[in-house]
This record gives sequence, structure tokens and C-alpha cells, in this order.
Amino acid sequence: IISKSLSGVITSWNGAAERMYGYAAAEMIGEPVLKIILPELHGEEETILSRIRAGQRIEHFETVRLAKDGRRLEVSITVSPVKDPEGRIIGASKIARDITARKQAEDRIAADLQAMTLLRQLGSLCVSEGANADKCQHEIVVAAIAIAEADKGNLQLFDPASGVLAIAAQRGFEEGAARMFAAIDDSGPACAAALRSAVPVFVEDVRHGEIGEASRQAMLDAGVRAVVSVPLISSRGTLM
Repeated sequence: IISKSLSGVITSWNGAAERMYGYAAAEMIGEPVLKIILPELHGEEETILSRIRAGQRIEHFETVRLAKDGRRLEVSITVSPVKDPEGRIIGASKIARDITARKQAEDRIAADLQAMTLLRQLGSLCVSEGANADKCQHEIVVAAIAIAEADKGNLQLFDPASGVLAIAAQRGFEEGAARMFAAIDDSGPACAAALRSAVPVFVEDVRHGEIGEASRQAMLDAGVRAVVSVPLISSRGTLM
């Protein structure tokens, strides 16, 4: 719970506000409320104060606020006019609820629904275009990039005779980089590790990940900073 003057200066800051935003009351009382509002949202505050001056109450307004440690908090705020004994509006009282976890859950659900839609569409396409392997493989890469929110990706198929992973489809790699990854043996790169282990391999930072030096440099040259490699397994359980 926070109170502020009609000019947007904080006049009270309770214990829950301290825990939520990370600022002690002594740090905030007398400070402009803009201290916890993102610069691009400063216009919101003037709109809120204008409505309060007009005697209006604002119910469950969802926005973003800034914690002391730099975290962006999704919040729902209710703002009410504060009046003096004569009934004049002299400030505002704001109740803020942290809804970050709820918003994150909503975003995850939306992402899952989008992924399921993409996969359904992909399945239908691969059934109808079964004879056109190139098109199916390209669309698999497009769907994987969308689901992973990645910048680029490729699909590699394993040739048991040569022991090499060869790119069957790719998107986002320039011609030189695509040539570098065109054929990969079973040592070093994350994709080879995923093939060996049959489980996804995550490299959060290419600069320090456990990958071969040649692969590391090739990825850095291609503008890659993080990688997820997922083994492809057929409906019969064959590692592809």
C-alpha cells in the first residue's frame, strides 16, 4: 500500500511495499513515484493522477513496475482518491499486487498452445506432403525455431555408413556458416552429443560450454551464443 500526493510524491510506504519493491520506507517517502515506474510508462502516471484529481477510482489496472534490483514486476493496481476532512482531494492511495507469477503462467500456457497448434499443422503438412521430404524437413526447422523462440536452426540426419550428421534443412545461417556445419562427425558439437546420449543438450553460453574448439569458433563466427540440440526419434523409436 502506497500513498502519494497529487504531484506524485510518495507520502507513505508500508512493509508489504518494502518487500515487494525492495526499497525501505525511508528510501521512498518524499521521492517521486516515478522512481518505480519505467521511463516509457511515465505517461501512465500522469493519466492516473488526472483521473484521481477528477475524483475517479481506478480498479485493477495491470501494468509493469520496477524493483530496486532492476526486476520488472507485473502488477495490478487499484488507486483511490484521498480526501481531507473538508472533502477536498489531496492525494491518492494505491494498492498494488504482484501478479508476475500469474502473468508468467499465462505466457507459458499461450506458448504451449502456440506450440501445439504449430505441431498439429506440421503433422498435417508432413502427412499430405509425405513424398516431399525437403519441404517437410524445412517446415520442421521453421516450427522448431518458432517454438524455441530462436534466431536460427538446422535439422541434421545421421548417416550410419559414414558416421556423419549432415544438414538436411536449415534456416538463418549464412552460406559460409551452413557449409561449416554441413557434415559433423560424432565428436565435439552439441548436436553430436545429443545424438550419442539421445537426450536434449543445452549449451547456455557457447564461449564456455563443453564443446570442441573448432565447433566453438564456428558457432561464434556464425553469431551463435547459445544452443539447444534435440535428438530426432522416429515413431518406431529409431534415433535419426
